[in-house]
Amino acid sequence: MPKLPNNADVSFKLIIPETENGDNNQTDDKTQGSIIGCKWKLTGFGDGNDDSFKNPEPAADDCYWVVFNADNSLNGKSSTNEIAGNFAVNYETSSIKISNLGGTKISEIKDGDLFMESMRGILRFELSEKSVWLYCENGKYLKFNRL
Repeated sequence: MPKLPNNADVSFKLIIPETENGDNNQTDDKTQGSIIGCKWKLTGFGDGNDDSFKNPEPAADDCYWVVFNADNSLNGKSSTNEIAGNFAVNYETSSIKISNLGGTKISEIKDGDLFMESMRGILRFELSEKSVWLYCENGKYLKFNRL
């Protein structure tokens, strides 16, 4: 890094883009502070009771993903089916409830039934910049990475 002379006048300007309503709120639906507005890909099924973790099967790129939409709907894909439903999320309590989850009627393969059953039992979440963990009451969870 070049060294500046002691008398150099250095200034920086922080530019924060305005949101649609004109405020400078830095958190929008596509930032790390929200699950909304991006595609989440399942990386595995975990169990907090015994610290086990299982990669989903089949491991195809087009399986096991979900998008949480701003209108509180969700859509995605299980092992074989397009899925859709609704959700309610509370960021203060880290709670989330998925409802009316259904999809096309092709028989699930491999971990498809486990995925659908787990999604229906989600109660809370943890969110990081690149991942979200969706937890069930029984200590089991789904881990997703942001795409």
